[in-house]
Parts: sequence; C-alpha cells; structure tokens
Amino acid sequence: MKKITLLIFLVLSCINITYSQSSWVWQNPLPQGNTLKDCFFINPSTGYLVGNIGVYIRTTNSGSTWETAYLKTVKNLNAITFIDSNTGFIVGDSSKIFKTINGGLNWNRINYNGDYRFVDIDFYSANFGITVGSNLILKSSDSGQNWINILSLSSSYFLENISFLDSNNIFVVGRKYNGGYVSVILKSSNGGNNWVESNLPASSLFSITIVSHDNIICVGQNSIFKSTDQGISWINRIKFVFATIKDVEFFDFDNGIAIGSDGNGKILRTSNGGDSWYNVLTNGFDPYSINHTSLSDGFIVGENGSILKTTNAGSSWLLLPTGLQSYGSFNKVQLINENTGFICGIGYDNPVYQGGSILKTSNGGETWISQRCFDYSYVNLTDLFFISVNTGFITGEGAAFVMKTTNGGNNWNCNVIGPWDLNAIWFSDSLNGTAVGDYGRIYRTITLVRVGLVNIVTMQFT
Repeated sequence: MKKITLLIFLVLSCINITYSQSSWVWQNPLPQGNTLKDCFFINPSTGYLVGNIGVYIRTTNSGSTWETAYLKTVKNLNAITFIDSNTGFIVGDSSKIFKTINGGLNWNRINYNGDYRFVDIDFYSANFGITVGSNLILKSSDSGQNWINILSLSSSYFLENISFLDSNNIFVVGRKYNGGYVSVILKSSNGGNNWVESNLPASSLFSITIVSHDNIICVGQNSIFKSTDQGISWINRIKFVFATIKDVEFFDFDNGIAIGSDGNGKILRTSNGGDSWYNVLTNGFDPYSINHTSLSDGFIVGENGSILKTTNAGSSWLLLPTGLQSYGSFNKVQLINENTGFICGIGYDNPVYQGGSILKTSNGGETWISQRCFDYSYVNLTDLFFISVNTGFITGEGAAFVMKTTNGGNNWNCNVIGPWDLNAIWFSDSLNGTAVGDYGRIYRTITLVRVGLVNIVTMQFT
C-alpha cells in the first residue's frame, strides 16, 4: 500500500551541517520525523539529539523549540556525548565519528578505517574515551582525535552500550549468537587493556548505568538486572514483564526510568534504587534513549522523531513536538481545490495510541487539523475520495466499512458492508462509486450481478 509522509527535502552541501532551507517544508511530525537514537543535554537548557539519515537537532530553551540540521552524511547516527559545553562527539554507521569544539555549531569528521557500526561513545575525562562498535571497542587518549582498537570480537557479537565506574573499571553490554542469542557483559579492570566476559539469563542486554559504586543497573530482553557488588552478581528486578528494555537512566540514587517496547512503547519507573519497577506510560512510540537534565527534568527520544519530556523525575511525560500531533502512517491525501484537502491513515495521539486519523486543511496545506472519528484500538483508514468540498468517502481496515461526510468532514457516518478490509475507493460522479478490498472484493453503489468469482454488491449510505 502506498504510504504518504509530509516530508522535508534533505539537502547535503559541502559544509558539515546543513539546515533546512529548500522549497519543501517538513510539516509533521515536528521538529522532524526520522527516528531519533540518542540525546544528550550539557545543561538544563541546551541539548542535542541524533538519529537516522544524519539528523541532528539542538535546543537551547529546554525543548520549547528545536533547530534541525543534518551532518554531512546520510548514515544513521546512533550516539552523542559531550565532554564539556564545547567539546562533543557523535558516532554512527559506516565508521562515522564526528567531533565539535564549538558547542555543536560545526562538526568535523574523525577518520577511522573500515566499515563498522558504532553504537555508543562515552568519555571518563577530557582525554580518555571509549567507542563501542558492534563487535569491537576503540579507545582514545587524546580527546578523540585518534582511536585505537583495544578489543576485536567475532561477527557473532553485537555490543550496545558502555559505562564507566571509574577510570579503571569499565562495563560494556550486548549479546552474542551461539545457536541462539546470549547476553554479554564485558568488564575491564585496567582501563580497557583487558576484558572479562560474563553472561546473564537474558537473550540480550542493551544498556547499563552506574547509579553508584554499590548500585549498577543493566537492562535487556525481559529484564532489569541490579548489582550491588560492582558487577560480580546480578538479580533480575522485574518479573512477568515481557518487553525489550533498551535504556535506563537515574535522576538520583532512588528515582530512575527504564524505557522499552512490547509492541507499544513502555516507560517503567523506580523510586527505590531499582529494587522494584512499575509502569508509568504505554504509548504508540518505540523509545530508544533517555537523558536527564536535572533532578526533575528529562527527555526520551524514539521512532518517528518523537520527543517526550518530564518535569517530575519521570512520574508523567509530555509529548513535545507540535504540528499535527498525529503520528503513524498516512495512506492518502487529496487536495479538492487550492485551499481544501484531506489526509487519512492511522495515527497516534499525545502520546496515547488512537487509531484511524483524518486531517483537514483549509489553507492549502499550511496547517492541518484533526477530524478523528474513531477511538478504537486499531482502525487504519486506507483511502479517501471527495466529490466536492463537502461530500467525501473513506474506506478502512478491520471490516469492509465506508464512511461518508456531507459537511466537509465535521461529521462522518459509517456503514459496514462486509467482513473484509477495503483498500481503495473512487467515484466517477456523485452517484456512482467503487470500493475494492481483500480477496478480490469489489463493491459498487449500484446493484449489479455476480461476475465470475467477483461479488458486485450494493453500498448503502445513511
């Protein structure tokens, strides 16, 4: 099925950062719609986000507004960190390493030979940093100007995240394939010169955070593990939670947030140092990274460019982007005249999953408003056709239903005409329409006879 997204035209010029200036303007979602992989705030006001297709976003007012740019790459950017307010690093696919020395205004490429997927980067001091690739670990001793390979593993390893306990004790977590996936914890006790591998009863580990010397938390598939003896032993602190937990962050010694997905985005919270966890929010977004900016404020980023913010240490979350506040898949757009147009599809709302989504513009697409008519858990509106600015029809999945409006989408009447999904609708005039769907179904607004194996059935509208 054809998917339609309101898009921005990506321009990559000869400079390191390209800001959005073209004849195309990204309208939804805002500030942009590429999946965001990581976020880092150098203070409560100034933060940076990175994601797929080289996207790089900055805020200087605690997320009230965002400035979108693109590094000189179309590769996915997976992680970002800053040593101080001026010096920062970004790593990504195809051995991409970028460094800034002016607070993110310009980024310079640090060359590293090979084609590796770098997934995380962290610095313990201004000079000492570690970068993690899928199956290798790099070390820098000169503030990221040069990187040396300190550990190479087989292609069966998939490393994900790094955390420093101190300058000597370093943890890296991930997974490896050995007839099935097995979790991996690599620990160095001498600044990365040597590494010891251990395994936990989980298929994958995705993130590890040092809460204190006596409290280390790592998360993974259906698991949140806690260690109180610097990683010698671990206890799984969640039971009967079947989700991929991707990241974990603590606001203080007691209050922490873990994020993941079980088909829908999941946010878990602890208020006792990770001994127990409870669900805060389930939404339609797949979250990837969390970063706190103070004892109360924090951000989560994820798929479709979603950005969530908390101001109460994770007890509640607000979806930050403005725009249409509708995310998901748009399937059809029709401009009836130079001013009036409609979009239909399936979407998510702020940030609770809603289902079928209808949007209308009355100013040539400058702005769009929601005309949502369904609040069911899953309704995908597949096609629309307007025969005038007031009269239009929409088809959908879940059953063979057709909706009709006669007042420009303010109200819709729904008629179920069969058991199978409908995929498209078209009218030759105000009386004669055809809708088609799964299993060769064809429906028309006038009664005809059966032709071969195709049912020709009357559609009735109220």
